[in-house]
Amino acid sequence: MQLNTADGKLQNEELIDLRAYFRIINQYKWRIFTFSIMVTLIVGTVTFALTPKYKATAVMLLEAEHVKAVSIEEVYGFDSSRKEYLQTQYQILKSRRLAENVIDELGLLTHKEFLPKEDSAVKQFIDSIKEALPIEREVVEVSEAEKLRRAKSRAIAIFLSRLTVSAVPKTQLVNISFEAESPHFAAKVANALGEEYIASHREDKVIATTKASDWIRERLESLSVRLRASEGELQRFREEEGLVDMEGVVALASRELNEITSQLTKARQARSQTETLMRVLDNRNPDDVSELESLPEISEHRWIQEAKRAEGVAEQRVAELSKRYGPKHSRMKAAQAQLEEARANLHRQVEKLIRGIEQEVQATKDNEVALVAELAKAKHRYQVLTRTETRHRELTREVESNRRLHNTFMNRLKEASAVGDFNTAYARFTDRAVPPGLPAKPNKKLIIVAAFIASFGLAVIMAFLIHSLSDTIASPEDVELYLSQRIVGVIPKVKVKKKGNVRIHSFFENDMQSFSEAWRTLRTGLVLSHLDAPSKVIAVTSTLPNEGKTTTAINTAFAMGQVERVLLLDADIRKPSVCRRFGIPNYQPGVTNLLTGTHSLDQCIYHDDVSGIDILVAGSPMPNPLELLAKNGFEELVSKLRGLYDRIIIDTPPSRVVSDALVVAKQADSTLYVVRADQVRRSTILEAIGRLQRLEVRVDGVVLNAINKRNSKDIYDYNYGDVYGSTDYQEQVVSTRKESVT
Repeated sequence: MQLNTADGKLQNEELIDLRAYFRIINQYKWRIFTFSIMVTLIVGTVTFALTPKYKATAVMLLEAEHVKAVSIEEVYGFDSSRKEYLQTQYQILKSRRLAENVIDELGLLTHKEFLPKEDSAVKQFIDSIKEALPIEREVVEVSEAEKLRRAKSRAIAIFLSRLTVSAVPKTQLVNISFEAESPHFAAKVANALGEEYIASHREDKVIATTKASDWIRERLESLSVRLRASEGELQRFREEEGLVDMEGVVALASRELNEITSQLTKARQARSQTETLMRVLDNRNPDDVSELESLPEISEHRWIQEAKRAEGVAEQRVAELSKRYGPKHSRMKAAQAQLEEARANLHRQVEKLIRGIEQEVQATKDNEVALVAELAKAKHRYQVLTRTETRHRELTREVESNRRLHNTFMNRLKEASAVGDFNTAYARFTDRAVPPGLPAKPNKKLIIVAAFIASFGLAVIMAFLIHSLSDTIASPEDVELYLSQRIVGVIPKVKVKKKGNVRIHSFFENDMQSFSEAWRTLRTGLVLSHLDAPSKVIAVTSTLPNEGKTTTAINTAFAMGQVERVLLLDADIRKPSVCRRFGIPNYQPGVTNLLTGTHSLDQCIYHDDVSGIDILVAGSPMPNPLELLAKNGFEELVSKLRGLYDRIIIDTPPSRVVSDALVVAKQADSTLYVVRADQVRRSTILEAIGRLQRLEVRVDGVVLNAINKRNSKDIYDYNYGDVYGSTDYQEQVVSTRKESVT
């Protein structure tokens, strides 16, 4: 089937035909229901024969936070806050040890439900045969202890198989269920197991506490010795090193080291600055004061700035007086002298500053060297103190560690002694088990319903499997799908009551209307398919014997004979059956007599009064029927009969067995190929049809014979018995046939 996709392209999509699956189920429905009902009856019989089992359930609360006198959880080795704790308790409830304790407490070894079952009759019979055989057997003596062990092991296995421990979701509750044939016994065992679990917990707690106390006491003694030894070693170290406050000494040394490092950094910065200035001065002319004065390091000095201000004042005075007096005036001379003195002072100050810078460079170098030496000494002192401090800390940590362990074990020993007789329960009953009123199993209704559903499903699967493995033609769809042929007729399978040897005229009986209507439908199909070129001669063949080709030829002739003048010709000379079917004497001449010229046509024609058709039987047996049929005489016979009858139906041998059918079919206008449902393999049918087609024999289609009515009802539903079975209709058919014959 082609569907348009969203992108405009076409793609092939294979649709599942659900009707095909329903047809398969419908085909096998009675076998499916029979199988399901038989299995259900067997299961129901076994279920009702089973002994009912009662299940009693006790509900317990497992404490997640235990009531305790002191903190001693670590001693017992569990953490009840973890989810694994509850899972562990469920497994303990199902342990063999608790089961064995309950069995001993209740004396279940002698209980009837725990005693070994008696051997079945089959087992006893086999054992008796073994005893009768002359075989020497080794006798093994079993001690009483071994017998008891085996009996207890068997009882534990039975006990655990009947025990169910399940958690209530999202709670700390647990259900303890036990199955037994007696409701009171089931409740008793469930309660006994819960009580044994509580008692076992208390006993385990006492044992764990005792063992823990003994072990802690031993460890405490050794820890006391170690603590005293570590404290003595620490004290000796302090005395040897003369330590009082180790942390204060180390802090003081650290501060001193930091201070010297800071001073050294500043000294190096000062020395670097003075050396830089000296390099600048060395690159200038020392006699050029004005050039030296221009240096920022010189000009920004306080002394130089004061000398420059004095020089500026003197220059300003000389400039003011020069406007009033001449150069030889006393005031002018005095101002000039003052200016010269100011300039000389500036020169002296520059020289003095330069000498001071040279001295400062040497001083910073000496200071740096001294600080480096002092820093080395401080580092050495600090390293010595650090090693001493490290050793002191090691000894201190050892003492503290031993003291903590000693105190911890001392506290645990006191806690273990305090809780040794504290028997709080780790679990308690919220609901004790009571005897149930109804059995828990078997759930007979559920088992029977499940057995029916399961067997029905299995039967359906088997039906599909059988159908898929089948290599035969079972339905009209198979004809079109596997044989690529047109379906001409579907003949239902009917059961006939034989009168004498054969019941040949079932077509005309009132209780066979569905059978008759199938042939009428076949007749209608043949007539309508040859409206342009009527097919007067129709050959009927099949793949193998016993597929119903003779029945098809006879009933097709009956159907045609109601409206036409029909001749039924038996061309199966090797194994003729038309003569026997109609009760015609064996000496009746037929086809072979006509072909050999021993009898005339009038002598060979047999008229059936019931159906109104003429019959030409096979005739006398011949040793070489194929050569006889291949001669021109048979072709001439068929040509002669064409002018005497409206329709000639020829019964031929199976096409797969002999070649007679191929020769006869060449003389016919069309061929009906009979296939019996669920009998012949598809490959064999295809091979036989292929032989006909290679000889250019026209095959009108396939007549599917003996198909089950329930499989063909949806194709041809012949529910017209009220019409076709009426007397008026039968009289009308007979009169129509007589008029046609006349």
